[in-house]
Amino acid sequence: MKIISQTSDEIKIEKTSSKGSFKDNLYFFLFIFFIFPFLPLGVFFVTIFQGAALTGVARVNCDRVEPQQVDCQVSKSKFFDLVQGETVTMKFVQSAKYNVIERKDGEGKRSYKYNFQIANKFREIKTFESSQDTANKTVQTVNSFLASKQTYLKHSADDRSNLGFIIGLAFASIFNLFIIFLCFNLWLFILRTASEKSINLNKSQRSFSYIENRFILGKKIANYKFADVAKVDVLYSSDSYDNIFFTPRITMTSGVKYSWDSVKDRQVAIKIANDLNRFMGLPEEEDPVVKQ
Repeated sequence: MKIISQTSDEIKIEKTSSKGSFKDNLYFFLFIFFIFPFLPLGVFFVTIFQGAALTGVARVNCDRVEPQQVDCQVSKSKFFDLVQGETVTMKFVQSAKYNVIERKDGEGKRSYKYNFQIANKFREIKTFESSQDTANKTVQTVNSFLASKQTYLKHSADDRSNLGFIIGLAFASIFNLFIIFLCFNLWLFILRTASEKSINLNKSQRSFSYIENRFILGKKIANYKFADVAKVDVLYSSDSYDNIFFTPRITMTSGVKYSWDSVKDRQVAIKIANDLNRFMGLPEEEDPVVKQ
């Protein structure tokens, strides 16, 4: 709140903000609402891109060089088999398996990743990420080959059938984003037009009026006498960037507080507080600054 007019008999204080009029806020809401389709479109393409980066064909080729030695080459293409991934080679392969990695989003929903691995006596190598079905089939095929006496294995598992799942995920993301965005904008619209606040101080009537014109709930008026005012002081505060602010405020004997807009100049804030103390006949203070 800020002093917008002052005479010898009256001081008027109003809340300052960028909220504008009801019509301005309606235009703001409509503008944001109709710009919104570009946002989910971007989310859709990002989701498709991320899904396509994991969607391709897994290939495993193994040779039984000696009865006890199997060498394997593993690769996984991306973007629906249009881009070939790196080929991993391991000698003396003894087993294959896949690891499951569980993740939780901010709403507690679980998602899973499946990493296919091959291992020998000395180490394990993570080779590619895929769907559970692809990872499971590949593990079973490779381990069956290792347990057999076959001399050669050529296996491929196609993940491209997951496109439907990816598109469904993209549209689900868009729908959730739409609901969140719509609720946020409705809240923002109501908030920005919710109320206009003002304080009127009248010396001849020794009265203090706090007026809140609420857009939805109507007007609220609180009337006081100067005798109901306990003091006018300045609240000292700082933010995480060590910026210092001074906020003049009126404290009623009931404990209710009414604050002004914050300023960075200590002396300006002190002058506002003491001008109001003098106007209402309250004691002036040399330094009425108090910490939060």
